[in-house]
Amino acid sequence: MVGIKIKFQYLFILIVLLAFILRFYDLGYKVYGWDEAVHAWITRGFLETGQYSYSPVYHGPFQFYAGAAAFSLFGISEAAGRIFPAMAGMLIILLLYLLRDAIGKKAVLISSLMIAISPFFVYYSRFMREDIYSALFTLAIFVFGLL
Repeated sequence: MVGIKIKFQYLFILIVLLAFILRFYDLGYKVYGWDEAVHAWITRGFLETGQYSYSPVYHGPFQFYAGAAAFSLFGISEAAGRIFPAMAGMLIILLLYLLRDAIGKKAVLISSLMIAISPFFVYYSRFMREDIYSALFTLAIFVFGLL
């Protein structure tokens, strides 16, 4: 039984490392697309003035607070703006670990691997918008409601 537990933990750690590489490798290699640029512009304005005004077109405010924190910590750049979305993408995988007793270790490994390599999740984990935060908070509500 101990061998199975160790194998599960090693496999999960390998999946987390793979997800980390896919989400953080060369995070600032491309310039912002239109959506990211708009969100970065609003974030920069919030960082410089301290004023934020909600608009349903751009969602928020969490992404703007997170982006402003990243800009103030790491400087204003494409990579800095994508750090917290990449971290949110990692947290999605780490949250699945908490489900190991509820859905089984095999299901946790399969689902975490699928999310780790999913083009959708990798893309939105490297994208400065609200999408990955919505996925993270939705999963967190489910996981903590289940526990």
